[in-house]
Formats: sequence, C-alpha cells, structure tokens
Amino acid sequence: DIFKDFDHRRFISFGVVHGLLARVHAYPIFTGSSFPEKRIDPSNNTSAIISSDSTSRQPINSRHEIAEEKNFQLAKSVAASMDGTRCDDELVCKFEQPLNKLVDLVEKYSGEKIIHIYATSSANII
Repeated sequence: DIFKDFDHRRFISFGVVHGLLARVHAYPIFTGSSFPEKRIDPSNNTSAIISSDSTSRQPINSRHEIAEEKNFQLAKSVAASMDGTRCDDELVCKFEQPLNKLVDLVEKYSGEKIIHIYATSSANII
C-alpha cells in the first residue's frame, strides 16, 4: 500500500509548478450547421413538433413543458458558444453547469454530436 501515505495533490502541484504536467483544456465544437428552431416533444414517443418561436407557440401548461422549453433555450445558447474558441472552463463558468450536462443538452435537442479539440493552455488555439 504505497499510495496510502502518498499525497497526490502535492505531487500534482509539484508537477505543474515545475513544468512536468500541463493542464489540458477541451474546446467543444457544435458540428451542426445550425441549431433547430423547433424541438421534438420528448413527453411522448411521437414526432410531434413544438415550435420555439413566440408567434406560433401554444401556451405551456405543465412544469415539465416549462422546464423542457428552458432546457431547449439553454441548449441553443450553449450550441452558439461551442465554436471551438471557448474552452471547457469558460463554458462551465458562463452557464454554471457541468460540461457533460451542457454537451448532453446540446446533443439531445440538436441531434448532432459535439466534437472536442484538446490542447494545453500554452498552445495557441484558433
């Protein structure tokens, strides 16, 4: 049990300070050409479409529908920010959500996959 008395935090700090380790950032990119203007209603398994524009939208009745609409609007905002110029830390701070949740939201409502470019903080990105 050599790791029992081993302080991992001090080891990582030592490695970063002395240049032995580098922080790697993910730069997510939304691969879709554009985010859909309508969302598919997930409450039933049909392909009923709910419009997100305010002119043709019907009143939202349930708390679930309100939450779905908020998540859809959040996913649109996140997708617009996932252009490869913002790192994972910046997106997490901006939207106050974990990165995996942000990625899941965008993939759920857009139907597109998010790709990630990984780079150290000292590298020049785009």
